[in-house]
This record gives sequence, C-alpha cells and structure tokens, in this order.
Amino acid sequence: MVIIGNAKQGIDVSEKVNKRLEFHKEKTIFYKSLIFLFLESFLLCLTFWLLTSPDVSFAVWPNIQAGAAIGYCFALFFIILSLTIFTYVIGLHNHDQIIYNLSLTFVLLGLYVSGYVWDGWDNVFYRLLMTLGFLFLGVIVSVPLSLVLKNQIEYRKSKKIINNNKEKNTINSEEKLEK
Repeated sequence: MVIIGNAKQGIDVSEKVNKRLEFHKEKTIFYKSLIFLFLESFLLCLTFWLLTSPDVSFAVWPNIQAGAAIGYCFALFFIILSLTIFTYVIGLHNHDQIIYNLSLTFVLLGLYVSGYVWDGWDNVFYRLLMTLGFLFLGVIVSVPLSLVLKNQIEYRKSKKIINNNKEKNTINSEEKLEK
C-alpha cells in the first residue's frame, strides 16, 4: 500500500485507482458510442432532413408546413428516445449514451427547425444561436433522464439480487431444518 501525503492526509493510491476504474467502467466505449450515435441519431435525423427540409433543393417533401415539420420533429425525437432507451435497457450501451444521443438529436432538430424560421443560409449566425439553444435544451432534458433511468435499472438489479439472496437463505434454512 502506497500512501501519498502526510499521515493525517494519507490517500491510498489503490483506492483512487479503483474509483477511477469504476468510473470508466460506467462509460460506453468510444467506438461503440460513435456507432450508436451514427445509427440512432445522425442517420435518422439526416434521412428526415434530406426528405423534408426546405434547405435542400432535392428534398422529397420540401413544401410541408412548419407546424407539420415540428410535429414530425417531436415524432422523430420520441422514436430516437425509445430506441435509445431500448438499447440501454437491453445492455448494448451505458447510460452516458442517452445524453449523447438526445443532445445530438436536439442539435440536429434545432438546425432543421431553424430552416423554417430563416430561409436559406443567409442568417447562419441566428441559425447557430437557435441550434445552441436546442443543445442547451437537449442537455437539460437528457441528463436528468439518463440519471433516472440509471437509478431505476440499478434499483431493479439490486432488488433482484436481494430477492435471490432471500430465496437462497430460505432454501438453506429449510435444508438445515430437515437435517
């Protein structure tokens, strides 16, 4: 055991290393995170943008009304949210991916909606400000959501472990009574 500092402030190095390892264990691996960002958020938003955006001259449905576009944005957000939560619950990624996916989704949807507010790319500064506002909103929504989901999953895992231990203790005590 290595102790750093004087005796009153001694810090066990192995304890610090274990805390860092635990912290990094809770994070999604970078390449895995990048793949999920691309598949769950970017690809869906890009497809939506190419099909309906007024910014793209070759869009399939470029003349939809702004209200319908915002409705489609909400629908797309809930699809991406459901997909992200589903992949988290089945264990394909960790809770930090929820923050990344939803924040990226808000940014891309903010960029899309800004196309209805300001025509063309002449007002890039205003469009970027609006997109930053959407990013801020995305972080405000996604961070508490990811923490709630993480706590719920951890609570259910803990409850399952406790119930399994109770069952084992009950079986062991019954076996002892039979002997």
